[in-house]
Amino acid sequence: MKKFTLVLLCILMASASSFAQKGFIFGYSTAEFHRVNLATSVTNYLGASLTSIGGMDFGDNSILYAVNSSSDNFYQVDTSNGVTTTISNMSPALFNHIWTGMAYDPATGIMYGISCNDGVESALHSIDCSIGSSTLIGTMDTASSIACIAIDSSGQLYGMNRSGSNASIYLIDKATGAATLLGYTGQNASGEGHGMDFCPVNNTMYLTTHYPATSQNQLCTVDLNTGTISIVGYQANIKSALAVRPYLQAAFSSDNTIVCQGDTVNFTAPSNGATAWSWSFEGGTPATSTVQNPSVVYTTQGTYDVSLTVSNASYAASDTVTDMITVNQFPVQATTPTGEVSCCSNVDYTYTTLSVPTATDYIWEVLPADAGTITGTDTSALFVPSETWNGAYTIKVKAENNCGIGPWSPELSCTLYTAPEPFYMEGGGSYCQDSTGSEVTLAGSETGVDYELYLDDVTTGTIIAGTGSPISFGYQTGEGFYSSVGSLANCSAEMLGEAYVFVVTAPGQGTQPSGPEDVCTGTTTDYQTDPVTDADTLIWMLNPEESGVISGSGENISITWSGGNKGSALLSVYGSNECGEGLPSDELEIVISTTPTPEVSGDTLVCEDEQHIYSTLNTPDHTYYWAVAGGDIVAGTGTSEIDILWIIPGNGYVVVTEISADDCEATSDTLEVIIDECIGIDEISKRELSVYPNPASETITISLESAIAIEGVMRIYNMLGQVVCQTNLNLNKGNMSEKINIASLKAGSYILTITASDNYLKRMNLQVY
Repeated sequence: MKKFTLVLLCILMASASSFAQKGFIFGYSTAEFHRVNLATSVTNYLGASLTSIGGMDFGDNSILYAVNSSSDNFYQVDTSNGVTTTISNMSPALFNHIWTGMAYDPATGIMYGISCNDGVESALHSIDCSIGSSTLIGTMDTASSIACIAIDSSGQLYGMNRSGSNASIYLIDKATGAATLLGYTGQNASGEGHGMDFCPVNNTMYLTTHYPATSQNQLCTVDLNTGTISIVGYQANIKSALAVRPYLQAAFSSDNTIVCQGDTVNFTAPSNGATAWSWSFEGGTPATSTVQNPSVVYTTQGTYDVSLTVSNASYAASDTVTDMITVNQFPVQATTPTGEVSCCSNVDYTYTTLSVPTATDYIWEVLPADAGTITGTDTSALFVPSETWNGAYTIKVKAENNCGIGPWSPELSCTLYTAPEPFYMEGGGSYCQDSTGSEVTLAGSETGVDYELYLDDVTTGTIIAGTGSPISFGYQTGEGFYSSVGSLANCSAEMLGEAYVFVVTAPGQGTQPSGPEDVCTGTTTDYQTDPVTDADTLIWMLNPEESGVISGSGENISITWSGGNKGSALLSVYGSNECGEGLPSDELEIVISTTPTPEVSGDTLVCEDEQHIYSTLNTPDHTYYWAVAGGDIVAGTGTSEIDILWIIPGNGYVVVTEISADDCEATSDTLEVIIDECIGIDEISKRELSVYPNPASETITISLESAIAIEGVMRIYNMLGQVVCQTNLNLNKGNMSEKINIASLKAGSYILTITASDNYLKRMNLQVY
């Protein structure tokens, strides 16, 4: 494991703490460059500079860089007086974006820049400080007005979003630009002029923001757990683009950490403001160095530390990485593999060797290759023998690491024998009690192989010599799973599958069925019984059979009772299997009662406010429930005959439900009734109208025997109240009768009416044949 130790040394007048707590800021609109005391917020004027500086930070070699949010120029800044040197013009890649902040990551040497299209989106860029060019990393619309950014000592990038009345702090992903809300500052940060940077000496994030109430800036510290701020003090006018001078870091890296004896390792140390470097290389040549980027040769196996101390005119810093460099030697010869030397073709075997120092992988080999395959990259490997080859073979192994491959180990000599071919066990199954049992067989065999029979993994003592054909172990009566093992001189093999043998007895007696014991003809009822021991099938018996029809199977059935079988029936059940039938259950006696068949008779064309009688066949001890629509029952309720007063013109109906003394009930078909207003019915007797013949088949004649002329309409209704024939009549002295063609009507009963001026002149039943 690598361990890092950082030591900061103050070697001149100013302490590291007091130096690190100084920062630099620009006057956003006043073209002034200042040093700021981060502990008090007091500023010192250093010189005239530029307006509209949107962001700045110290890069490699403690060089201060800045970018202008108005002109997009990228500068190097002299920290003694604020004088700027233009490197290039560096416009953001996105339309209508302006630069608002910069942040340098000393761990990776990457300078980041932030731009935004205020209130629309922000964008993260990487900046090449040497030529002043930028590359877009990603955009964020969740934080659409990032005004400044900074990186803490762990490498986390933060940004302040000034959108809205309460500025917020975001975590920013340096790889994608994605922003995640950390928390709210609790302060407004509108307008221009914002800066942010991290001081690693006291592990504090500082923020300078525009304070609208006074048109000044306020210097704050930021809580990196919640995003809230604490005010340090106020600064006159608008200040922006805060940058804290970096302190020395003794950071370094190497091109390799695992090498071989005699290899060279190249070390690199970023300057980060250092002017002198002092290296110490445990186990290396040279053991020390004072160059910035030394090269060291390692000749002895082991694991070694590396230390570096950097310094400049004012400060020094040290860092030691424990066990940074591992030096490996060339692998030595592996030991002879160990494992089974007498093997069968139907078994996989594991071979092992002792661990070789510094080895990272192992290479295994079996010779000849026809003997099988061996796989593994560690000190053990799995050998899978060939099923079609036998004879002598050898196993060997060699080690490797990053330095190379060692020599082959001595060979392990082995012999592979052919195992018996596996065949499937067959037969078995059930057999009836007191029979000879169930035969167990093997689907094939080999000559020279003996096959032993096992019951539940215990030998039965039965051994059959192979014949090259299927073999039989005979009829077995012991219940359980039968298997077999074939044996040769050196190898044995388990045969495939098992044969299960079990005894079957005749079913036990059935259990008396349960279910309704009083039923009605024409209905369906359900019956149940308990499972019958050892039964494969249940057989239901109904006596007499014509009493009903059984449907279903197993323990649950239904019986639909026949319409003409009044009396009683007996229901029983018994079980059946391959070995016979069991005893029938006790019988369940079921009483069958006849279900009534009511049918309503009566007039189907009636007049409003008339009474008519409707009836069904009367059976003693039966109860009748009538239902009427369009009229009221005025007499006969509960009997087989009722008197109805029709009171609502239109379509009505009559229906009856009949319940027998045995509680069997049925409801009649609905009798549809037409209820007419029958206006003028009294005038029928004053005029002599006749219709003939009745019954009729082809035509009917309507005749008038009166001196009074009639102009009216003849209608014929079916029993549903529908008009099936209609014609206009004009009967007078010159035309006293008229023939009507009814050949299209089907045979049946109809109602004929003749009306004149909305008055009934005649109403009669008409029979067509």
